[in-house]
Amino acid sequence: MYELNCRRCGSWELLELARLAGGDHTVYRCRDCGFLFSPPDEASASARGPGIEPSPLRRRYGA
Repeated sequence: MYELNCRRCGSWELLELARLAGGDHTVYRCRDCGFLFSPPDEASASARGPGIEPSPLRRRYGA
Protein backbone atom coordinates (compact mmCIF):
# COMPACT_ATOMS: atom_id res chain seq x y z
CA MET A 1 0.00 0.00 0.00
CA TYR A 2 1.05 3.64 -0.21
CA GLU A 3 0.81 6.61 2.11
CA LEU A 4 -1.99 8.98 1.21
CA ASN A 5 -1.55 12.73 0.90
CA CYS A 6 -3.08 15.53 -1.18
CA ARG A 7 -1.92 15.52 -4.79
CA ARG A 8 -2.31 19.29 -5.07
CA CYS A 9 -0.55 20.66 -1.97
CA GLY A 10 1.00 17.52 -0.40
CA SER A 11 -0.83 17.90 2.93
CA TRP A 12 -1.46 14.85 5.13
CA GLU A 13 -4.62 16.46 6.63
CA LEU A 14 -7.41 14.64 4.76
CA LEU A 15 -11.11 14.10 5.43
CA GLU A 16 -12.68 10.86 4.21
CA LEU A 17 -16.10 11.65 2.74
CA ALA A 18 -19.10 9.34 3.09
CA ARG A 19 -19.99 6.94 0.29
CA LEU A 20 -23.47 7.17 -1.20
CA ALA A 21 -23.58 3.55 -2.39
CA GLY A 22 -21.65 0.44 -1.41
CA GLY A 23 -19.76 0.29 -4.72
CA ASP A 24 -18.58 3.91 -4.68
CA HIS A 25 -14.89 4.70 -4.45
CA THR A 26 -13.55 6.36 -1.33
CA VAL A 27 -13.26 10.13 -1.81
CA TYR A 28 -11.07 12.45 0.25
CA ARG A 29 -11.03 16.23 0.72
CA CYS A 30 -7.84 18.04 1.69
CA ARG A 31 -8.34 20.19 4.80
CA ASP A 32 -5.71 22.69 3.64
CA CYS A 33 -6.63 23.39 -0.01
CA GLY A 34 -10.06 21.73 -0.43
CA PHE A 35 -8.94 19.44 -3.28
CA LEU A 36 -11.22 16.41 -3.85
CA PHE A 37 -9.68 13.14 -5.03
CA SER A 38 -10.07 9.39 -4.99
CA PRO A 39 -6.99 7.20 -4.53
CA PRO A 40 -6.30 4.58 -7.21
CA ASP A 41 -7.33 1.00 -6.60
CA GLU A 42 -4.57 -1.63 -6.42
CA ALA A 43 -5.10 -2.98 -9.98
CA SER A 44 -4.97 0.39 -11.74
CA ALA A 45 -2.05 1.60 -9.60
CA SER A 46 0.12 -1.39 -10.53
CA ALA A 47 -0.86 -1.09 -14.21
CA ARG A 48 0.39 2.53 -14.33
CA GLY A 49 3.88 1.53 -13.30
CA PRO A 50 6.22 3.24 -10.85
CA GLY A 51 6.64 7.00 -10.76
CA ILE A 52 3.40 7.86 -12.54
CA GLU A 53 0.91 9.71 -10.39
CA PRO A 54 -2.81 8.99 -10.84
CA SER A 55 -5.08 11.71 -12.14
CA PRO A 56 -7.47 13.54 -9.77
CA LEU A 57 -11.07 12.50 -9.36
CA ARG A 58 -13.00 12.98 -12.59
CA ARG A 59 -16.59 14.11 -12.63
CA ARG A 60 -18.93 12.13 -14.81
CA TYR A 61 -21.80 13.95 -16.42
CA GLY A 62 -24.92 12.15 -17.50
CA ALA A 63 -25.52 8.44 -16.96
